[in-house]
Amino acid sequence: MLRRVFLAAIALTALAGCAGTGGALPEPAATADKKHRMEAIRAACMRQHGFKYIAFVPPEKGKSGDELERLNGDYHAMRKYREKYGFGIFAPYVYPREKAQIGSQTERNPNEDISGKLSAAQRDSYAKAEVTCFVQAAKKVLGKTVKSRREFYEQFGAAKRDIVANEINDNPWAVDLAEDMATCLRDLGYLVPKISPREISLSTQQPFNDQLSRLGEQQNLTTPVPGSREIVMPELSPAEARPYLEKEIKAALDDLECGADFYALYEPMNTEVNNRLFAEFAM
Repeated sequence: MLRRVFLAAIALTALAGCAGTGGALPEPAATADKKHRMEAIRAACMRQHGFKYIAFVPPEKGKSGDELERLNGDYHAMRKYREKYGFGIFAPYVYPREKAQIGSQTERNPNEDISGKLSAAQRDSYAKAEVTCFVQAAKKVLGKTVKSRREFYEQFGAAKRDIVANEINDNPWAVDLAEDMATCLRDLGYLVPKISPREISLSTQQPFNDQLSRLGEQQNLTTPVPGSREIVMPELSPAEARPYLEKEIKAALDDLECGADFYALYEPMNTEVNNRLFAEFAM
């Protein structure tokens, strides 16, 4: 089965091993309430379209001490993670039982099983209804006017880019440290096309996201929609994924050695921005 993940919601949070996929503080009650209200609307809407749908909000995963330290740019915590998981891109394939540590969602959405039992024609109708219901919930609960889930994530990405441009990329200390990090990475042979703090934080790991998607495209004989920021997820065994992870780990450690001072400043700022946007978009 073809699986897609929206990179706007993944790469923009800098992935688990780098900036984390959540916030350093517990999820605000208002954010949790938004999630539950959206799911209730989606479930009612899907029933109106003749489909079973279970309102599902994954339980919030508490942050360990190491995770909190990584989110705050602690060098030792980041190195400990990267020595085993790299940036967290190929690691879920190599360590499928450790997804909680890697940062991947561990609880399966029951609606995947429901839709998986439908015929091809029913799945197509289900998918269209699901989009309609998601759009309805986003409007009613969040006040977001979108035509698709993709557009929703694109709005998230645009909001993130705007905040980063105004609050992080213009920070003179972050800019100086980003330039130092870029010089170090180039000396090690890495391609660093841009030196803004945001671009630097993603530059070394992005090739591994691209590699993952290329593998998925080859397996599924498909390509993402241009400009959609999608990754086509492949199916990989631990043995197949390990060589990619080994390269990823080396790059992740080089990235950290070059950017230790940068991350100490950047990660707390990035985490605060993520907290704000996750609350706004109920993510």
